This record gives sequence, C-alpha cells and structure tokens, in this order.
Amino acid sequence: LDVELFFFAGKSTPFLKVEEKLMTISESCRSSTGEFSCKAYSALDRASFKRVQSQLRGGINPGMVICRRVGGMPVMGLTKRQDENLFCKFSDDSMVSAGSLHAHALRNDEKGGVK
Repeated sequence: LDVELFFFAGKSTPFLKVEEKLMTISESCRSSTGEFSCKAYSALDRASFKRVQSQLRGGINPGMVICRRVGGMPVMGLTKRQDENLFCKFSDDSMVSAGSLHAHALRNDEKGGVK
C-alpha cells in the first residue's frame, strides 16, 4: 500500500492508495487487522453516478456531487508539490478521494445499482 500525505489548511493527513480497491482513503480508516472501517469507506458502497447525472453541468466534478449525495463535504487537499486533489470528508473526519467515489459510483451502477 502506498502512503501519500495531503495537506488541508496546513495540516498533513496520510492517505492509503489501494489500487485493487480503486481508492485513496484516510490511513485512519484501516484497522490494525487490515480491515477498513469508517464513514468514507462505507460511502463507497452508496455512491451512484446515475443518481447525480442530472446535476452535472458546466464541468462540475462528478466526485464532488456524489460526495454531497452520500453525506460528505468536498475539501481540497494539496501534496507537497502543491498538486491539488479533491476529497470527500465525513463527520468522523475520514476522507476518500472524489475520484475514488466516482470510480465506485460507476462500478456500483454497473452491478445493478445501490441498495
């Protein structure tokens, strides 16, 4: 698992890039047993692109709209090189990248939709 630091208002937060799960998620979501458990992780199963498609106009980031739909708040993170990445933050302070939400939304819709 790759760990990458992102900065939010000057405070660094470590994220795990988990390629096989198509996600970049707060390191704090991973337990000592290796399981993922946090609001950001559970939001991935609730993400749907079809449910937000009508709201996508003028180049709006789909991950941002999906983020709001699953109860999160979009926040911008910066790498040390000042590269921007959009994340979705939840009430337990867990975060997942907007790109991860978008990827899971498309996959969930392909599988027959969100429960």
